[in-house]
Amino acid sequence: MLAVGGTMIYFSSCKKDHTYSCDEKLNEYAIVNMATTQTISRNELAKLGIDTQFAIFNSLSSNNKARIFKEKFQQLMADSTVNTTDKNHIESLHNYISGILYEREEGTEDSFAVAWQAYAYNTLAWDSVKMFTYAETWLMQGEAPHTLDRVDGEGAIDNACSCSKNIACGLFSGTCKSDGCNKTRSGCGLIGYDPCTGRCWP
Repeated sequence: MLAVGGTMIYFSSCKKDHTYSCDEKLNEYAIVNMATTQTISRNELAKLGIDTQFAIFNSLSSNNKARIFKEKFQQLMADSTVNTTDKNHIESLHNYISGILYEREEGTEDSFAVAWQAYAYNTLAWDSVKMFTYAETWLMQGEAPHTLDRVDGEGAIDNACSCSKNIACGLFSGTCKSDGCNKTRSGCGLIGYDPCTGRCWP
């Protein structure tokens, strides 16, 4: 990660002026529209193409990244299909997260987040599908299939990575492959604060 003129460069092999996406058009879109996209809602973000979603998410301030996931957690807590025990656990993460989590040094772990995940797996018996669906993507389960044609690695218009594990592609019946895409600073893992290292292929 480099600092250029006070701006963070999130991709390892982009042109130096490609701050938020390695795709020139998407990077320009994120920059030109930054004043308005800083206030984009989770629902509005989810309606965009997956590459555009990542470009916008990477351009958000740390506090607004946290806000996007808080909005998702609020929707989950209001979802009648989510059981009370899971809702309580989701609420604890909702109450904890803030923009500070997105400003930590890469490679470091947050003790609360580690314990939160361990409790979900070991006590609540969550599997990787539930963890991803609830806490590792800003998309709600019903929204994921609409982005299938936009995460097909062969047709991707952006060389930025967009996944870090196969389960991220499971909703699209695909596989996360490290295919030379450019690793991002954030967008994957718990509340999207880990790097993305691959792309989804069918």
